[in-house]
Amino acid sequence: MTQPLYAVHWKSTHQEFRRPELEALCQLHGDAISFRDDLNSDPTSPFDFFHAEGEDVVRRMASRAITVAAFCEVWGTCLTGDWDALAQSVQAHVEKTSPVSLKTARDEKLSYYLKYISYGRKTRTAFKEEMAAKLSFLAFTGREELHPQFSLYIASDWSPLAKPPPTKPVRAFIGPLICEAQRSLVDLYSLKKREFLGTTSMDSELALISVNTCQVKSGGLVFDPFVGTGSFLISAAAFGAYTLGGDIDIRVLKGRADDVGLGTNFEQYGLSHLHQGVVRFDMSKNDLFRDHSLFDAIITDPPYGVRAGARKVYMSKEVTPQKQNEAEGRPNPHYAQTVPYSVPDVLCDLIEFSARTLVHGGHLSYWLPTTPGYTDADLPTHPCLEVVSNSEQPLNKRWSRRLITMKKISAFIPGEHEGIVHLSYDPEKELGHASLSAKVMANPNREDKKRSLQAPTYLKLKGGYYPDTGAKRKLKRRKIEGSPQFDGTEPAKEEEGNQTA
Repeated sequence: MTQPLYAVHWKSTHQEFRRPELEALCQLHGDAISFRDDLNSDPTSPFDFFHAEGEDVVRRMASRAITVAAFCEVWGTCLTGDWDALAQSVQAHVEKTSPVSLKTARDEKLSYYLKYISYGRKTRTAFKEEMAAKLSFLAFTGREELHPQFSLYIASDWSPLAKPPPTKPVRAFIGPLICEAQRSLVDLYSLKKREFLGTTSMDSELALISVNTCQVKSGGLVFDPFVGTGSFLISAAAFGAYTLGGDIDIRVLKGRADDVGLGTNFEQYGLSHLHQGVVRFDMSKNDLFRDHSLFDAIITDPPYGVRAGARKVYMSKEVTPQKQNEAEGRPNPHYAQTVPYSVPDVLCDLIEFSARTLVHGGHLSYWLPTTPGYTDADLPTHPCLEVVSNSEQPLNKRWSRRLITMKKISAFIPGEHEGIVHLSYDPEKELGHASLSAKVMANPNREDKKRSLQAPTYLKLKGGYYPDTGAKRKLKRRKIEGSPQFDGTEPAKEEEGNQTA
């Protein structure tokens, strides 16, 4: 028996995240859907079609879906722009199946509304009157209201990006509204309303999508090793999950001077009972947790250096203020020394940590920065994990970022599955996410790109030579114009002597 056909009205502009989110939600609830590519092959279209067992499957997806505005049952479809043929297909469907929703809508005590959704073209009053006449066989007897008890979608896609623009809609459908999705959560958890923010706080929509793609469930334990201001954990707690955060930045643990910190965000939304706290955590030395299955999901956005770079603990043998204080008998507060932590190393450690600490069937979702030269070979792999989705968010011509979701498929065996993530890399190929900050900030017109990534140029200013970025800030403060730029990687010795003199 053919399953009923349903339509989804997409709301999110992040096109590559749409289907993976719905497929992940189906797996979370033990359901299955099959998309109809023959009815929609255009990823920019706001409409899509799929088969499902029934409305219960649709409503379970709608209870969590973020990329969706609404779900509809399909009574008729048309790909030729012939409205008469569309009305006839609706009439044939109604006579053949006698849908329960139509019987309910014909109750004179219920209100109804014909909702016209047109993508790429305005819906004129004359067309509405014409379609109402074509659909008169539906015989609605109730009163028509803007906020009805029954809504009938009359949707059309004119594909405005096509060249030349079509004269008729490329796809159209008619069917009753089943339910709306959870787009209201995007505004509820918007960064504009949040009390504790940072420069790298994740947008509420993408954070909620990440949580759904990771199949976070109520009562599960979610960990973010680069927690920052907690956007992912707040989104996970919104769906009933317990959360734990980790970060190497002591400012994340302490918060601001006015006692506003990560916990303030949970208090703001009434989610404090689901927040288990934050620990100072170094991903390069991730032995804080015992080697056994612990987390149901790990969701994170590792710092990649464009706004903030990752760091790890490093023990230096040089004389430091702490060692000097200890030698002279003065108080010696301990502050862990940190050094830069490259993105490829961060990802390798994150993958191995996830393989060790995720429960069987648990998911890892992380954001991967990439450049136009990205290939799937750039992804770190592990025998205990498999990639289940890979969605791209374009940022500009130089770089983008991808949401990678992996599932744990086998148990982690100490000694056998340790330190093998690096084997997935091709040593002769530069990774798309290696030295990303330099690639994003460098001048794309320079011929010697490798040299510009490895060593900074210097500017000669009053008071000495400065690396390029610092010199620009100093130029702005002192309002010095026309300072010469040294053509090399280090200041010339003879000029150094003249400058000192």
